[in-house]
Amino acid sequence: NLVTTAVFMPIGLTLSMSVGIGNPIAIGILLGIAPSLAYALPAGTTTTAIVAGTGWIRLGVMARYGALLMIIHALLLTFCVYPFAKYILS
Repeated sequence: NLVTTAVFMPIGLTLSMSVGIGNPIAIGILLGIAPSLAYALPAGTTTTAIVAGTGWIRLGVMARYGALLMIIHALLLTFCVYPFAKYILS
């Protein structure tokens, strides 16, 4: 997750500043939160790898529900967290 943040934070902030779309600080907050929501597959976090390694849950079930939760969280980040961060920072 740290590598994802380190790669996408400079790209996202540079793009938002060069295009002039959005508040770069609010976008930075989103880009800091989003990588921590990587839990659809065992490679996402250590805890999901441990759960998948025990065999108590199948990979297909984990991917299906994880993808659903990631879509919900992406929508929440886009439509709730970004406007809130933009409001707080203005």
